Amino acid sequence: MAKEFGWYNRNTGYNPYMSEGKKTAALEICEQLTLTLSPSPSQGEGKWIAPDRIFVPVGDGCIIGGIHKGLKDLRALGWIDAMPKIMGIQAAGSSALVDAWERGLQGWEMTPQPSDTIADSISAGLPRDRNKALAAVRETGGAYLRVTDQEILDAIPVIARNTGVFSEPAAAAAYAGLVKAVAEGLVDPQERIVVLLTGSGLKDIQSAMKTVPQPPIVAPNLEAVKAVLGAGETGFLPFTICRFRRRCVMEKQAVISYPIGLPQTMKLSDEKFSETIGFWAAAKLYELGRLSAGKAAGLAGMERLAFLARLITVEVPAINLQDEEIAAEIEAALEISR
Repeated sequence: MAKEFGWYNRNTGYNPYMSEGKKTAALEICEQLTLTLSPSPSQGEGKWIAPDRIFVPVGDGCIIGGIHKGLKDLRALGWIDAMPKIMGIQAAGSSALVDAWERGLQGWEMTPQPSDTIADSISAGLPRDRNKALAAVRETGGAYLRVTDQEILDAIPVIARNTGVFSEPAAAAAYAGLVKAVAEGLVDPQERIVVLLTGSGLKDIQSAMKTVPQPPIVAPNLEAVKAVLGAGETGFLPFTICRFRRRCVMEKQAVISYPIGLPQTMKLSDEKFSETIGFWAAAKLYELGRLSAGKAAGLAGMERLAFLARLITVEVPAINLQDEEIAAEIEAALEISR
């Protein structure tokens, strides 16, 4: 039709300018990492810094192909020393490229597959840029992974809480893929990783609403407000543990700070204590380098990989463990030996 009517053809599998535009994301990733991590990259004191892995949500394959081209250009110019591994993430209901990658197929050997996913921006039964999409993963030593719609939805609030970015389901798939990669041992804890969030959650408000509880309706009186504020432990209002000392650990208490009002001490049930204080203490001591991942996982009562995966998937309210004195108190209270 483009030829017949003289229209501009922007088909991602045909128009080379699409890949040229998408590749600028790779240039910006490396440029911004360099400006953030290098003292003065503009003075010629070093090359650009590239991440170890980039997680990319994939539908037709134009973005992942463009990212690959941008990185290849930087490598050819000598601006980066190594090629990052590219991880392609697809929704389980639309995973033609995952299937082709697992079966060792070439793009021209692929046939149309069923496509049904909540992440409509990456829904593609036969990806148009499949040749470049497969090359991006294979030539960099990456991998293709599929994630379920529920895993995608679960990722949306986690991303929002930790980065302030409101992602549509297609974008959140990339983070869900990171979670799965950690759980499967595909990612080293020391790797520098970039997760590419490709679309705003404003494109799909209805899906985002499925990921959060409905807010309570509060009657216009003091008693109703007090009732809601007292429900912090059940999740009606966010709260933060603002003090976490030895006495709190021994007595299974936490000093809770609500969005409004003065901090108050809350007695935690054994189950709540195990799910919160134990894990938070382990997470913070690991973060401060006072516990190895293995010992922190043991303290949290889970396997090492499960602990590392939970670190990036579970909302962990802030605990003020920023000085050695408090960390030492926690170790003493829990009788931890490094």
